[in-house]
Amino acid sequence: MVYPTALQQLAKTIEWITDQSDTQKVDPERIVLVGFSAGGHLVATFNGIATNPELNTQYQLDSYRGHHAAVILSYPVIDLDAGFPKEESEKERITTDQRLWHAQDTLTKWAKPCFVWQTATDELVPAINSLLYVTELNRLNITTEYHLFSDGVHGLALANKVTQRPGKPQDVNEPVAQWLPLTLTWLAEIDIAHR
Repeated sequence: MVYPTALQQLAKTIEWITDQSDTQKVDPERIVLVGFSAGGHLVATFNGIATNPELNTQYQLDSYRGHHAAVILSYPVIDLDAGFPKEESEKERITTDQRLWHAQDTLTKWAKPCFVWQTATDELVPAINSLLYVTELNRLNITTEYHLFSDGVHGLALANKVTQRPGKPQDVNEPVAQWLPLTLTWLAEIDIAHR
């Protein structure tokens, strides 16, 4: 079972970074969580639960120090009923707590700003996942930037030669590679990164 342990591990990681902030020259007020694919589900769910006083306590995250300032989601799994995983048994291996199956439903007005990107042709995680999350962020008036690129395979990472897998020319996608500069601009706009 992935949850709730993964949520607590993420909280512990933030606590460790917070505790090391002086020696490691980290600003604990500018911790940004980044999640790709299934890791996007963890980060998206954490963004809802860790910022919700009731759920924070229920999932035992309230004993950890530190907090995140923003979230970046790359082709995230958001809703376990939205195309990935396909089998009920796979969902239950992740968690039997169905509240955690729908990351968008954990969001409240206290959630942190979010940058989300995905491709419309992602063959593994349907784009409806990111749309569900962004729709709820917008409904709650959470600062959000969203990019749905028209074409690209799942797992593009930086979408350039740096992260290209051997023999996979489709891993280089110039339009999608713009997600990182777009993210850095957005982080500066919300005063998380320096311009």
